[in-house]
Parts: sequence; structure tokens; C-alpha cells
Amino acid sequence: ETAAGTTLFIAGQFGFPVSTTHTISGAILGAGATKRLSAVRWGIAGRIMVAWVITLPAAALMAALAYGLVLLPGGSIILAAVLLTAITLVWIKMRRKREQAMAGP
Repeated sequence: ETAAGTTLFIAGQFGFPVSTTHTISGAILGAGATKRLSAVRWGIAGRIMVAWVITLPAAALMAALAYGLVLLPGGSIILAAVLLTAITLVWIKMRRKREQAMAGP
């Protein structure tokens, strides 16, 4: 936590955009690697790295799509409807999953 906090503080002082999630997970991986390299689950670390590489371009693409949609006539309403639909679908899926977990096997 100290390493992650220090990294975030220094990045903030220089105005660098930093993801707290990336910083914390990187610090955890580093802490595991200092004990012994076999303490790190490298398969999971690889998946984390892939997620890091994908995050920024995916966020940029979603922002560009939202911006392009807002420029269309009535685009703000369409964007709001799309977001509301997506949030509703995620909520329904999470609720079903929770109900299945409570019902047991």
C-alpha cells in the first residue's frame, strides 16, 4: 500500500494520469515478487497486463462513440437510453446471479 500510495502521490505531483487500480495491482505483484518469484501467479499477472493494455484504447473508443452519438440530432436522448438499457441489463444479470447463489446447488 505504501508503494502504491507513493506512486500515486508522485504521479499526481507531476500531473500524470494514473489508474489507482493499475497502481494497486502492480504494487501487489511487486510485493509478491520480492518474497519469491514463485509467489506470483504469473498467469493471472499476464491477464492483468493484457487488461492494462486494453483499458486505455477501449475507454477512448467508448468516449469517441458517445461523443459521435451526442453530435447526432437527438443523440443525447439516444445515448441516455442506451446507457439506461445497459445498466438495467447488468442489474438484471447480477440479481439473477445472486438469486441463483442463494438458492444453492
